[in-house]
Amino acid sequence: MPKPPTGPAAPAGPKKPWYKRGPILGGVIAAVVVLALCVGGALWAAGAVVGNDYSTGKCIKRETSGDKDRAVPVDCDSEGAYEIVARVEDTTKVEDGSCPPDTTDAFVNFKDEYVLCLRKEG
Repeated sequence: MPKPPTGPAAPAGPKKPWYKRGPILGGVIAAVVVLALCVGGALWAAGAVVGNDYSTGKCIKRETSGDKDRAVPVDCDSEGAYEIVARVEDTTKVEDGSCPPDTTDAFVNFKDEYVLCLRKEG
């Protein structure tokens, strides 16, 4: 009886059926999904921090959609831009005199409870 070949020329054993490779494939897919969520979350957080800079000296533009009013950060040279001259925390009242005298408008954020005191640019 002939000896089965050994060494590099030996035939490989039978491949695993696709259904037995599931745990490995599932682990790879789960790792890719977790990585994508981490990257997406980091990008979203960076956009939220950078995109919502409502500090003094920055500029915004009002955008109205239906009954909602939004403050959108813009370049101060933009048409319709307002410069933020003060930010008053922990209030939603404009009438209490907390804005400086050179204020021409105000934006109230009811969700986070602050008032942006604004001066029209250009």
